[in-house]
Amino acid sequence: MKPFGAGVVFLAELGMYAGFAVLGWSLATGVLGVVLGVALPVAVAVFWGMFLSPRAPRPVQRALNVMVRLMLMLGGAAAAWMAGVWWLAVLVAVFALVGTVLAGDTKGVAEAGR
Repeated sequence: MKPFGAGVVFLAELGMYAGFAVLGWSLATGVLGVVLGVALPVAVAVFWGMFLSPRAPRPVQRALNVMVRLMLMLGGAAAAWMAGVWWLAVLVAVFALVGTVLAGDTKGVAEAGR
């Protein structure tokens, strides 16, 4: 089940980027909207790559990694919701939560809380 859960989390990650892109695009019109639509997901991707990815050059503790990853994915869902793309928001939120549980990532969070 772990590889399937990791795949679902990956789909949620892609949806997160789409949510931030749609929000950036909807915040402004014209060139500024395009710039924000590109800049927001790129900024999130750089942060993800630096600290949260499996090959991150500066990885964070496992429990913190899971919590920040989940917060970012749910933030992408909230961004899609604010942009008016409710179906993407629901899809990303469900995929993020279900994928995290199926991937077995919640064990590290539960152990850190003890």
